Amino acid sequence: MSDILKNLFNYPRSLEEAIARGLVPDKASSEPGVPAEASAPSPLGDGRAKEQRFTLRIISADEVLAREWPEPEWVVEEILPIGLTLLGGKSKVGKSFLCLQLAQAVACGGVFFGRRVERARVLYFALEDGERRLQSRMRAQGWTLGSGDCGFVHAKEARPLWPLNRQNAERLATVVENGGYKLVVLDTFSRLFQGDQNDATAVTAALGPLQEVANRLEIALVLVDHHNKIRQNETGFDPVLDVLGSTAKGAVADNILGLYKRQGQPGAILAGRGRDLEEIRLALRWDSVTMTWQLEGDADRPILTDGQKEIMEAVQSLGVATCQEVADALGRNKGTVYRALQGLLALGHLLKEDGVYRLPTKNEEVRQPRQPSNRGNRATEATDATEATDATDGCLVARVAKVAQLLKQPAATCPPARSIDVGDLVWRKDAWGHLMGGEPMRVAALIETRSGPWARLRGEGDETLDWPLGRLVLAEADRE
Repeated sequence: MSDILKNLFNYPRSLEEAIARGLVPDKASSEPGVPAEASAPSPLGDGRAKEQRFTLRIISADEVLAREWPEPEWVVEEILPIGLTLLGGKSKVGKSFLCLQLAQAVACGGVFFGRRVERARVLYFALEDGERRLQSRMRAQGWTLGSGDCGFVHAKEARPLWPLNRQNAERLATVVENGGYKLVVLDTFSRLFQGDQNDATAVTAALGPLQEVANRLEIALVLVDHHNKIRQNETGFDPVLDVLGSTAKGAVADNILGLYKRQGQPGAILAGRGRDLEEIRLALRWDSVTMTWQLEGDADRPILTDGQKEIMEAVQSLGVATCQEVADALGRNKGTVYRALQGLLALGHLLKEDGVYRLPTKNEEVRQPRQPSNRGNRATEATDATEATDATDGCLVARVAKVAQLLKQPAATCPPARSIDVGDLVWRKDAWGHLMGGEPMRVAALIETRSGPWARLRGEGDETLDWPLGRLVLAEADRE
């Protein structure tokens, strides 16, 4: 009888109380596929559950627009920002040399491709190079004892981080944070990845945590990878699509760099783009003595020859100069100097005003040649076009005769330009279509740029000159 009375007193007075005491299963939690509502004990302490509503923080458009963010942080200005960066390239193209060169610049606070680099600690995972090979490369690149703060990890010591996943990414984050590293290089991705690189899910699971760590710790994490075996088009490098494996790599990474070897040429092109990185295409030259890559300039512009560089330096030292002054400063023939000056004008490296040459300022548009201020005077234009042939003619009568002869043949009667092949003898035309004086030059190579096809010309004295292909005509010996 006592047991019956005890059960009656303990009998729940409502369904809610029965659910709270666990005597009846909650309908929401018992139905398959339907999650139970979040609950918390009642503040009255009576054991009854009180429903807790789900909330989601929403930011208004005004808050987004009004918030002030700091400028993106760079390890190397305009090349390597904070975040996860993939550096791709085919095997043996020189990616590891480039990363070692970058590590030295950051560890020592030096210069990388013309950009001053702030000194910081570097952690380099050399997973494919032993200590002997690494030492040889470092000595060739000029590393010295006590010159920089860079630590190295080889494959055996890096085994605790294999394979790449969230747990091991956090282990790496602990090492980086405790060591105060600003640049981390993982060379290469294939040594740390387990699975199929064409599997987007596996790739995302490996790279996603690394990307989060890099941005959380505000470091630059460079992951060296390979390019696929498809032959890249040299006029349209795509560092994102050329990365080996799944396109998820490009989706996860903040920035993508690609090192491309140029067919038949000793140099390479470093192309890249990213979330904070504007598209770049840098022309590089390999220095076999120092085992480093040297910057040649913008890959979309033809590379200057040694002779053109000397003329640029002469104009820079003189400030402004005429053709004769540049020739005197270099001790060269005026006609040869004039041809080189015209090539530099066409490339946009120089400007010409009132017969004198100078370097353009940063605010001036230099992609196209600057037109003379007295263009409307045909006699003046013709005189400028025949300046190259006047190096040995001091007689005013002869000069006027040449001007008159050129004026009798309008620009429209010049032989029409056609497809130029390597090896053809060609003449050059000035900005208005007049044939330029001097001997014809042989086409040594064809160069494709964003502004169109260019030809690299070579004269009898081995002087070279880059010139737009559309402003060339065949010499007499090659005309059909």
